[in-house]
Amino acid sequence: MNPSAVLLIAMVSWFILVAGTAAAALTVLVRHNRPVPSQRSSAPVWWLAAPTPSAYLHRRVVRSARGVQRARAMRHRHGGPTVVDELAARFEEQAVALDDRLALAATLPRRERRNELVAVHVRVRRAEEVAAEVSRAYSDEPALPGDGGDPLEQVADDLTVLSEARRVVNDVSRNAQPAPPRS
Repeated sequence: MNPSAVLLIAMVSWFILVAGTAAAALTVLVRHNRPVPSQRSSAPVWWLAAPTPSAYLHRRVVRSARGVQRARAMRHRHGGPTVVDELAARFEEQAVALDDRLALAATLPRRERRNELVAVHVRVRRAEEVAAEVSRAYSDEPALPGDGGDPLEQVADDLTVLSEARRVVNDVSRNAQPAPPRS
């Protein structure tokens, strides 16, 4: 084989290796940029590090959603599914919708964008509070029946926790601060 053919093969191999590595890194970044990795987001990848208000709010939404996902994963490692899973799924849907609203707000003219970002900022702050509540609920939530113990007692415990969760959700939806837990 002549030296120029070896050099050409080496250059093509190097190019394929670099392109493959770049594609894999971009895929990881795109998934890391989503509030829910399995659902597409309208947010651009450069928002991972951009200093703009839209990007900052986006990162807060992503952190909130990831906190709920970590709490769910930790709970599932140490127990089974819980009734909080439904709340977590609903929260993730809202986080994706809020992220899409941020991406849309970033495309508005400056004056409208500022007004929309102020409104979205309030929603992001509320999303962070709700994410913290859902994460705390995972730590307090018993597993669903069938994971051992007396099934009847587990059903009773789950109903108690579910009613408490409903009360918290209702309080959260009515006012900015949830009421203290009942004794």
